[in-house]
Amino acid sequence: MAFDLSSPSTLFSQHALTTGAQVSDLGHSEIHPEGLYHLLRQTSCYGKPIYITENGVADAQDQCRPMFLVNHLRQVWKAIRDGVPVKGYYHWPLTDNFEWAEGWNLRFGLI
Repeated sequence: MAFDLSSPSTLFSQHALTTGAQVSDLGHSEIHPEGLYHLLRQTSCYGKPIYITENGVADAQDQCRPMFLVNHLRQVWKAIRDGVPVKGYYHWPLTDNFEWAEGWNLRFGLI
């Protein structure tokens, strides 16, 4: 994401995906577990406990969700091992739910 003053229709944002990157069913977000690690390291400078409250992926066929979970939790473990005060991880979400833009079409819950 980048700020784009010439694009008010997208709330002044510019969105670009890395060529060949794995993406969610929505096609607008990359799956990048290492990014979670880097974010946790950056935010640890505040000295506050960190709770990851939404981390998940839209994946109707459950083709990438298992590795998504393993790879992201591996990065959380790595951050904890490096001294980052991660106190909780909550998958997004437990069950599928209604999304205003997509209705019931997205499948991203564990159940």
